[in-house]
Amino acid sequence: MKRLQYIIWYSLLLFVASCEKDTEPINFAPVPVTGETSGITRFEAILSGTVTPHPDSPQGQKHNIYFLVSSMSSKLLEAVDTIPGTKKAENEYTLTLNNLKPGTTYYYSIESSSGHNAVRGAIKEFTTLSTDIPSVTLSLTSKTENSISISGKVIDEGGATITTKGFVYKAYTEGTNDPTITDGTIVAETVERMVALQER
Repeated sequence: MKRLQYIIWYSLLLFVASCEKDTEPINFAPVPVTGETSGITRFEAILSGTVTPHPDSPQGQKHNIYFLVSSMSSKLLEAVDTIPGTKKAENEYTLTLNNLKPGTTYYYSIESSSGHNAVRGAIKEFTTLSTDIPSVTLSLTSKTENSISISGKVIDEGGATITTKGFVYKAYTEGTNDPTITDGTIVAETVERMVALQER
């Protein structure tokens, strides 16, 4: 009977030891925090985030850091781009996005993957600047009795590709509107052009 008790106790100890060994974690998930967006333009934005290792993580345990980005899904479930982040400082990461669409909302999150587990931070969003009317400058550089020389410069394309550059003009009459493309038009290969004036 005593021997049977020893066998039972020994079996129980083996069971407890094996349970403790099986439940002991070998990989500790880090803590990712999705940061704010900066440098937003029509086509670019800079994402940021931090990934803090778990205090019990083995020294040297490596994690791959990514940013998940999508303009289609607010929950990052479809059409998601997974792009590696760039380490900026200790536990800090950034990503510069290019070739974005103007006036579009994007959703993003930072993610850490070790090959054994993957965790992500909160999902945030930003909206690129919208396309606007191009901004130009115009100046009169010289004039004679029957001609003028004018120059212009596009200082902001407004977020779109400009296909035609030129000048529009018409004879001034008090109370009339500014010239439009239905009036005299000169398509300029350069930003400066001489306009011959007709006597009225």
